[in-house]
Amino acid sequence: MTEPADARAPSCGDLAGLLAEPARLAAFAALALGAGTVDEAAEAARLTRADATRALHRLVDGGLVTREGGRHAPVAEVFRTAVRAEARLGGASGDGAGAYFRRGRLTAVPGEAGVRSKVLA
Repeated sequence: MTEPADARAPSCGDLAGLLAEPARLAAFAALALGAGTVDEAAEAARLTRADATRALHRLVDGGLVTREGGRHAPVAEVFRTAVRAEARLGGASGDGAGAYFRRGRLTAVPGEAGVRSKVLA
């Protein structure tokens, strides 16, 4: 299986960026609906083979699609992982840790041990 070039999990913004280009969105949708090869994705998405190849290559590099042999598959778990990470960093989980982050970066270290362990986890 081909691993994405960037080993970190994509953020919600990364995922939106990957799907913001119409050819990549169409190729991803084709895979989600059952296409597996470049030719199947191109036909289902009404793309040229070259456009489908470029789109799928970028989606693999971005971690949204895996490639094994000549077959591609969407990675649905990447959405859940990105949303959970964003919620944790943004404080939506209610654990108090989000207040110590701005734009995904740690801005202060909490004094309370319980919150500090969550922030630094």
